[in-house]
Amino acid sequence: MTHKIDAWARRQLADYQSNKPGTIFKDEGFHITINEAYAIQDTMVKLRLQKGETIAGYKVGCTGPGITKLFGMQGPIRGTLFNQEIHQSGATLNLNQFDNLAIEAEMAFQTGAGGVITSVFPVIELHNFVSGDQIVVKIGGKTAVQCRISVR
Repeated sequence: MTHKIDAWARRQLADYQSNKPGTIFKDEGFHITINEAYAIQDTMVKLRLQKGETIAGYKVGCTGPGITKLFGMQGPIRGTLFNQEIHQSGATLNLNQFDNLAIEAEMAFQTGAGGVITSVFPVIELHNFVSGDQIVVKIGGKTAVQCRISVR
């Protein structure tokens, strides 16, 4: 299974880097479990770190009962955020960097020693919207975790 996870992660990363994330979900018969989705995500993180990218922090998504029900999740999901994808206020970004740009208002937390929250601030998340009708995602017929990983 490790070989499959590595191959899937490499494909996901190549798709992401070419601004066409999630093409694997269009493959006939492609099905993964939530554990496989996290294994793919974790492998993608390792690959990005090997290429010199650095971790800025982590995110939690699908926290509300409506969204977890919609996506068929048992609870919140997590992802990794990279410094290379953080932009300061006023930055100009190219729309071509995204595949079907989605914009979401979010709250961010900064933590200090022992995980104590030291500040809370608003952020705008920019990500590729590649779910719904665009891609038939198949984790038990529901949306995949790594579909939005580290895409800001």
